[in-house]
Amino acid sequence: MTTETLPTLEDDIKAVTEAFLAGRPMPPEVEARLDEHAVEFRKRIFEQNGYFHFAVPFTRETRV
Repeated sequence: MTTETLPTLEDDIKAVTEAFLAGRPMPPEVEARLDEHAVEFRKRIFEQNGYFHFAVPFTRETRV
């Protein structure tokens, strides 16, 4: 019987940082997991705050 633990978000960020500092490409499995985290994060933010398009008001404010 094997006990496999899934990498945490912190593990994935560490792997990306190490790859970047070493000049290597990001491992594809890490990239896929980070994409999944990003989708979940966006969904959670949308559920909590709703859709708010801040670019238009910000752009108008800077034109004054």
